[in-house]
Amino acid sequence: MIHHRRSIRIPGYDYAVAGYYYVTMCTAERELTLEFANVRDAVYEVWNGLPKRFPGLDIDEFVVMPNHVHGIIILQPDARRLVALADVMRAFKSISAIAGNRVLGRSGRPFWQRNLYERDIRRDRELDAVREYIRSNPLNWDVDPENPARRRTA
Repeated sequence: MIHHRRSIRIPGYDYAVAGYYYVTMCTAERELTLEFANVRDAVYEVWNGLPKRFPGLDIDEFVVMPNHVHGIIILQPDARRLVALADVMRAFKSISAIAGNRVLGRSGRPFWQRNLYERDIRRDRELDAVREYIRSNPLNWDVDPENPARRRTA
């Protein structure tokens, strides 16, 4: 039996178009890997290094939660080099997984879920709302659907 993974990407949308993109990634099996300060620091370091790795890219709000991250990537119009969101996120996932697993003293284990959530942000009001959501996410962890303690009691 061949398993076909359902794509969450918008059919026909060019994810290399300049603009703001909201991304969310969960840890593998939603493990509470990111609640450890040294792992969080490693993930933040990789996020903050993305603009050096990808000219024409800026980063905006970002938060590391115990089992997921939220961030905003800004692809700038740059005629010298076209940067695609998929390339950025592939690099982020790979480098942060290596760093996180190294901090945890393990190897050969998945760090992130295979898929991620991404969407383009088209309006200033939407950008403001996404920024506020990211900033307030740690304050709402007790009611967050990604919180395993909440799922056990719900």
